Amino acid sequence: MKKIVVLLFLLFSTTVMAQNPNPSWTTLRETSIAVANGSTNYPYDIFTNGAGNHIIVQEPTALKYYKMDIYGTTIINLNPPLESTAVTSPSISGDLTKLYVVYRKGTENKIRAKYSSNGGVNWSYIVPDLNTSGAPSSIECVFSKGYLHVTFIVGTTVYFNYYYTNLSTPSWLTQ
Repeated sequence: MKKIVVLLFLLFSTTVMAQNPNPSWTTLRETSIAVANGSTNYPYDIFTNGAGNHIIVQEPTALKYYKMDIYGTTIINLNPPLESTAVTSPSISGDLTKLYVVYRKGTENKIRAKYSSNGGVNWSYIVPDLNTSGAPSSIECVFSKGYLHVTFIVGTTVYFNYYYTNLSTPSWLTQ
């Protein structure tokens, strides 16, 4: 009988707690990060992990990176930006400890990638670049189990490639 009473108490307390949402989920947070200039909207991408909310914004002459906390406060406004020239189709992903950004720079027929292993404070290039058969667009990435998976379009064909980070010499693997 005691077990049933304890079980009913746990069930009741769990139900009551579920009906009282955390107040931080009910309030929208506004940041100082601009993703538009007048009537021009800039492409952006967002990734969140335990280190914070990571935002990249593609402006006409730069790729900017920002990190903010759960309260909407900008912790990092990287200066200089990730790239100081025009880029196309940036995407960001990562895991608990690393961040990855992929994009096409200018009119190049390749995809560049950068990574950070310290929460977005410092960034390094992944070498070599991923060479493509034409100008890649609609670039998307996701990082999972040691692989940076990248999909992109050249012309009307969708391609997939991945970068294996756990090798002694990390490299892009076959499309």
